[in-house]
Amino acid sequence: MVLTDAEQWHRTVSDWRRLYDLEPKGMFKAVLDGREVGVAAAMTYDNVCWIHSVIVRKDLQRSGIGSVLVKRCLEFARSRGVSTVKLDSVGGCEPFYERLGFVREFDSFRFFGKGVASSNHAELIDRSDLEEVCSFDKRVTGLDRQRVLASIYRDAPALAHLIRVQGKLRGYLLGRWGDDRIQIGPCVVYPDRSSYAKQLLSAVIKDNNGWDVRACVPGLNPKAKTLAEKIGLKMVGTATRMYQGTELRETPSVYVMISPEKG
Repeated sequence: MVLTDAEQWHRTVSDWRRLYDLEPKGMFKAVLDGREVGVAAAMTYDNVCWIHSVIVRKDLQRSGIGSVLVKRCLEFARSRGVSTVKLDSVGGCEPFYERLGFVREFDSFRFFGKGVASSNHAELIDRSDLEEVCSFDKRVTGLDRQRVLASIYRDAPALAHLIRVQGKLRGYLLGRWGDDRIQIGPCVVYPDRSSYAKQLLSAVIKDNNGWDVRACVPGLNPKAKTLAEKIGLKMVGTATRMYQGTELRETPSVYVMISPEKG
């Protein structure tokens, strides 16, 4: 928490607990003279590994600690037999990751604000809907993310919504409570219609009790960026999605990514 607070990531204890429970053997720390000076973590699902939470104390950055941590995560990925490793680079760290063999894939955008809700026909996801939602997500994204989605839903069912059209599931959205904000993600729709995504986002904004919302929007879906702007969110930052190994193309049906640490 000390390291993430120093970076103003607004990560909560619940966030860390969720990440640990999902991949306890994928978390690593750097210790120097008895002090914890860095952290990095990796999470696998299906045939992909996500490296995340790479932080080194500011006074020890550019000392090689970050490289050691990322390489340890890559060793973990190899031990799991995945063919693709991905991450989100922030703060101009792309050259650092490129030296470690990563390739730039696409930009992503961080949006923030209270937003403006419109009418919607979204409904809360019931626990009995979860299997259908996970199956829908796998069909659209090509990845089995069931255990990740289930963990997010378990912690915040009141933020989980879906939309049906003539009885057929056409999209869903999950969210998480932060320290002073709601972290939206993922939001996946199919067919790729921004009107479905707008209704899902409006459902959360309408019931957010005045909280700000934050969303990580993939640059490979221009309609997602346009929609975020239309509903009154403001772009507050950018990141670069990068990969190593086999290129794994992502679908434009994603309007909001899960998060930088989960893809």
